[in-house]
Amino acid sequence: MQKIRRAFFSAILLLAIVPMSPTHAATEHGPKLVSGAPVRHTLVSCATNAGEALTCIQSVAVIEKPGDKPIVGKLTGKKIASGFDGRIGDSERPVIAPVLSATEASKLTVQVLVSNEECCHDPHTALSIEKLINGAWTTLLPNVAFYASDPKLLASNVPSLAPATLMSLQDAQHYFPEMPSEFGMASSKIILSGDQYRFKIDGGSWKAYTKTPVTLSAVNGAPEISVTQGNYEEWTFPKADGTSASSGDLIVNSDFQPYKAIWCWTAASCSSNREEYTVYLTSSRGPNTWKGNNDVSFVVTIRAPKTFEFGEVSGSAKNTTVVYGKDLPNFKGVPMREIISTFSPIATARSNQLAGSAPEEKAYGFTYDANLNIFGMNNDITQFLGPCAKLGGIQVVSNAMHSVDPVWDPATESIKVRLETPHLAPNGDVNLGYLEIRVPRRSAICMWGLDLDGSIKASVSITYDDGSSPSVATVIGKRVENDYLIITSGFHFSSPNLAIKITQGAPAPETKVEVVAKKKMTISCAKGKTVKKVTGLSPKCPKGFSLKS
Repeated sequence: MQKIRRAFFSAILLLAIVPMSPTHAATEHGPKLVSGAPVRHTLVSCATNAGEALTCIQSVAVIEKPGDKPIVGKLTGKKIASGFDGRIGDSERPVIAPVLSATEASKLTVQVLVSNEECCHDPHTALSIEKLINGAWTTLLPNVAFYASDPKLLASNVPSLAPATLMSLQDAQHYFPEMPSEFGMASSKIILSGDQYRFKIDGGSWKAYTKTPVTLSAVNGAPEISVTQGNYEEWTFPKADGTSASSGDLIVNSDFQPYKAIWCWTAASCSSNREEYTVYLTSSRGPNTWKGNNDVSFVVTIRAPKTFEFGEVSGSAKNTTVVYGKDLPNFKGVPMREIISTFSPIATARSNQLAGSAPEEKAYGFTYDANLNIFGMNNDITQFLGPCAKLGGIQVVSNAMHSVDPVWDPATESIKVRLETPHLAPNGDVNLGYLEIRVPRRSAICMWGLDLDGSIKASVSITYDDGSSPSVATVIGKRVENDYLIITSGFHFSSPNLAIKITQGAPAPETKVEVVAKKKMTISCAKGKTVKKVTGLSPKCPKGFSLKS
């Protein structure tokens, strides 16, 4: 099953989670280890690494335009707290809450957390639960209260919560007949189909409905793990002449999740196999600082343990390379080396569309940041690239708001990528896509049996769920040192499915295709005497209705 990554693109939005059992936590304090740490932690400069974490930021540099020498950054001293709920710690292990005895735990009242993983919502919107009864959605529980493990989130106006509410065991058993008569902390979570139950989020002028499963989980209010909240740091880039780089100061929002760390996006969605670095750059001057700047690029060098080997890179960026740098001195007996990321900001259209949900037609604006996720070999995501995944090094970046992790299709011998972004830009123009894939030599040999020294070419096939025709402006494939770089641009959104393949033969010339916006159409749908009109780019009749001729 493909996993849709909820990347932190336009803001670092962290969801409420169910309290973690003390059995999941490490018992010792002190510096974090490479594996087994219970939470993510922020990356700070190695020079200010007070907690002496193994991994930290060696340096940050800016290249104002291609061919320029990098301008090495310096810390300004400004720090920014990580996230909204404080779950991303600093470079020290979290403070562990006292472990309850069996007798103490038995006295706690078991409640049921009803939740869904679709982020992100304002806690001040109206929340209710609906059930499909006789083919119609019916309100099961009106005006339920949002639940968050951190009460501060409930007072925030930031849309950072997944739909979740807490109720008594008796009420849950009354409203959800799927629950057994005996249900407690040792019981497995109950997963209810999104086709039978859903949350309704009512913002007054708009309404949203969840589509993914609703989960019932047992909670008892046991003490939670608390962390010493981490911080991100601001960097400035002084030139030799006393001026500063035109790109301005920036904040490096970077964190590391070790292998086997338990992380929950929601009560129903947890994983201990999320070994990864996140590197997210934002301008201190404001969100539009890098708008229209097609020349600038940034270089972030991380000190990383050699046990971390990256299997895949993805994100919202362009001109991207991630490579291993030089070996570094051992730190506390652990072999270390550099991971060097070079990448540029990209304009990304934004809407309120959730990952995997029905596409929205028009974006409300753009962001102009740059972010990367560097996934380790132990990350679940890398397995989707098939048997060649363990060779590592596949890099996929784009200007999409959401992307499905790349998947290897053995039947067609291609890498498949799905991108999700509104069809139209804020001004009504067709929103055009950009996809950049870098394939290392060893992966090309494994996947296609082709050595990059030969005569090879790239092909990109694009399909759409609505059956519309692709509009590819250019497809470029070229050898760059030990990698094969494929850049596809000019295709239209909202949800293109791209299949990328390298084959034997002379490179095809670049092609240019005129991009034409699709026009909306209206259809009539009938169910008995009821007639509904549906308008859209590719309208379809609702369930139970048929197209009226």
